[in-house]
Amino acid sequence: MLTPDDFGLLAISLALFEALRAFSNFGFDLALIRREQVSRDLFDSAWSLGIIRGAVVAVVLSLVAPWCAGFFGDARLGPVLYLFAGLAFLSGFQNIGVIEFQKDLRFDLEFRLNVSSHLISIITSVTLALILRNYWALVIGFCTGGLARVVLSYAMHSYRPRFSLRKWREIFGFSFWVMSNGALLFLNNRLAVLIIAKFIDTATLGLFSVAQKLSSAAVSEFVQPAARPLFPGLAKITNDSERLGRIYSSALSVFLLLGVPLAAGTASIAGPLVRVILGEAWMAAVPLVEVLALFAMLRIFLGGTQEVFMALGKPHYTTALAAARLTVLLPLLLWGVMSAGAYGAVWALTGAMALRVILNFLVLSKLLDLKMRKLLASLWRIALAAAAMVLLLLWVQGNWPGAEAFLPSLARLLALITLGAASYVGCYLLLRLIPGERPEFDLLVEARFKKVLLHVPGFRGNRPPV
Repeated sequence: MLTPDDFGLLAISLALFEALRAFSNFGFDLALIRREQVSRDLFDSAWSLGIIRGAVVAVVLSLVAPWCAGFFGDARLGPVLYLFAGLAFLSGFQNIGVIEFQKDLRFDLEFRLNVSSHLISIITSVTLALILRNYWALVIGFCTGGLARVVLSYAMHSYRPRFSLRKWREIFGFSFWVMSNGALLFLNNRLAVLIIAKFIDTATLGLFSVAQKLSSAAVSEFVQPAARPLFPGLAKITNDSERLGRIYSSALSVFLLLGVPLAAGTASIAGPLVRVILGEAWMAAVPLVEVLALFAMLRIFLGGTQEVFMALGKPHYTTALAAARLTVLLPLLLWGVMSAGAYGAVWALTGAMALRVILNFLVLSKLLDLKMRKLLASLWRIALAAAAMVLLLLWVQGNWPGAEAFLPSLARLLALITLGAASYVGCYLLLRLIPGERPEFDLLVEARFKKVLLHVPGFRGNRPPV
């Protein structure tokens, strides 16, 4: 229903909106989660600072809207940014009480809050796309989801904040590095959007933006939510580095076990995936999806890293690593875009991410005294199972001609997904029979499975005879 140009305009607008939010994100919520004892004054101060931040972002975004429209050569940007400015202000009123969902490890409630606001956004966007047939469907849908989150935060939590700045100094003490991390994270993630928008065109940016979403959707929707519980959990055991290291290693193993096949599978079936989900008009995005799926796979190795640094009270480690990546990324992006357009940009992102992963492992191995060789040696089964899955999917596609009609294409895609999942699981289970290092989570799952089986009538397992 919408064109790459529509998505490109949304991508530019979101990049500018998120830029101001990133450079003003002091991590008030993280400061509350990290503290064992919190008072009402702390909660109220964090909420009040959030309102002030939202107001500042709204004013700045309104002032720069005309300039941004001229800089990117698109008059449509101005009205969109004015609407986003209103959203920035109203979002500052979100109930600070929902922080307790993370602090008390009630992630079921946080899940409901996130899913509900996302569903409202999706339903609004699709409905308006049927009526308007332009970019306003995406813009209004995004804003509706943000406003819904504010309303739901009060409906789902009984806390009623009051304006107060009594404890602002205590909150800002932890927040400087969080703001620096947020700014660098934005530049690392959104710099490509701004460069493509400036030096190429909006339609190409739309292809890049949608390809990035499609290639990383499966991974980001799993790894990022799964990593969130680590911070409040690790914050409780900061004095036990050995246990913290074991928990991180187990979490990373889980991320890789599920994330690697998702990313590898996405790259393998990029053509059928784009044809079914986006349509023939978007087939130019296929090469971008293939490379960006590799980028998404590399991002899995960073899962839980920031949570470890935050829990240890060392957010400056994240800042230093993000700055190192940005130093390499900027010249690579400029060279890639100038020489190969969006395709060069995706390879620049992937190369810079590979460097970040290497540096990340070097720092963590010293900080947590982790034996990275032992960790990686236990993950070779994942790599082999994923490689076998990719080879099988490529072979099947080479011998199964594609179809342009929607229903045959959908049937082919579903068959490929089923085959890929079955082949990966089957190969991994077979490789588990080979002796060698195994991830700690693998041993825990096996032990729990055996414990359940002990209660099954007729199963003796390792129990001594009665």
